[in-house]
Amino acid sequence: GEGEGEGEGEGEGEGEGELTCPADVTTGIVDCVAGLQADPDFDDTNFFLVDQLLACADAEPVAVIFDSYCAENASDAVCALDLETFVTTMLPGCTASARDTLFAGRCVLPATVSELRFSPWLVELSRAVLDDVSGIAAGSVDEQQLIAAVGATGQDDVTSAEDALARTDDDAFDVITLLDVSTRRTIVVVTATYGDNRYGRAFFDGTAFVVADIIDGDIGACAAEQRLEGTPCVDRTDGACGEGVCLGLVLEEICTNGECVQTDEVLGDGRCLGTDPDTQPTRGELCTTDAECPRAEGLVCMQLGDIGFCDNAWMRRRFAVDGAPITGATTTIPFMVSGVATVSLTTTVSMVINHPSPADLTVSIQHPGDSTRAVLFNDATAAGPEVILTEVRATLPSDESINGTWSIIIEDAGAGDAAASVSNIEVDVDSWFD
Repeated sequence: GEGEGEGEGEGEGEGEGELTCPADVTTGIVDCVAGLQADPDFDDTNFFLVDQLLACADAEPVAVIFDSYCAENASDAVCALDLETFVTTMLPGCTASARDTLFAGRCVLPATVSELRFSPWLVELSRAVLDDVSGIAAGSVDEQQLIAAVGATGQDDVTSAEDALARTDDDAFDVITLLDVSTRRTIVVVTATYGDNRYGRAFFDGTAFVVADIIDGDIGACAAEQRLEGTPCVDRTDGACGEGVCLGLVLEEICTNGECVQTDEVLGDGRCLGTDPDTQPTRGELCTTDAECPRAEGLVCMQLGDIGFCDNAWMRRRFAVDGAPITGATTTIPFMVSGVATVSLTTTVSMVINHPSPADLTVSIQHPGDSTRAVLFNDATAAGPEVILTEVRATLPSDESINGTWSIIIEDAGAGDAAASVSNIEVDVDSWFD
């Protein structure tokens, strides 16, 4: 991420001629951030953790930390450096170490690129393959992002968008744009394949500021923190979500003689909501695409039939569902939907079906606790063995409860005599309150 450099680490030199950031300097930067946050007048509404880090890792406050350290550790070879040299050569490593301390357990990004699609804090706005950079201007932010993304592989000699594209194995970048619902910031993830691995970097949209490195598909060096909005919660007690509330929590119900009572057994996590809708003046305005809704207000374009309107991005989620073999006349795959609003607007399903005779199949999806089903696939002309369903829209009522156990139901007219399976199941839901 930004602020990284050689010399990352702590302690005194580990080898002849090699200097690393003193642990006390890293601690001083972290303590400076803690001091900012302890100020009674501190307001972090738009002063994010990474901003606090950069303010405390600036040359002026670091000079005080450095002088204090060297006053007590004059024999450390680091203290033979003048301040300008220390700031230029070693402060990036100190900043990176402080970053890792501050963001440990607080990163809004998941551990891997493949998990980005299912994060409770992130809503995917777009996904594209970039294989033509002819329209990218020299020196533009877009070019800087591509160059920096390739730099994650250790190739630091890339000078242009064309050169960056040529370094990739597939002559293409994958670009994912995400809205962080906890801070209402947009993050752009740029990756490419190199051999069998995926490398790249994540940026705040419209900037070349690096907020994470992607190394072999793993996300590290994170500088984008999670906040209240979107945080998973497991109870509705006061204080469970700070000053917010826990919505979309699914608890076990025990029913006797038609009367049902909720237990404390959590079946599906809720999500913390701290946003007052009255602070979002464009909520409810008509739209046709996400781009028409202000991201800074945390809004995306929700669809109700042919009508779109701007609403909270956290009300949209994608769920990964475990695949299963298709056996017998009927195969039922239950999965949990939670942490969204109360009823569904739009539901789409993607999956891969492997079956020697897919024409024998009827694939449906069912709401929780209801007999209503929407058929996703029923094609008497389909040929096997593989059928790929991509974002098939499920025609479901928009006034039925959404949080709870859903089901994918596969009916096989051939009675499942042949080896078959369904995999790569993804369910996208847009929700609202009713």
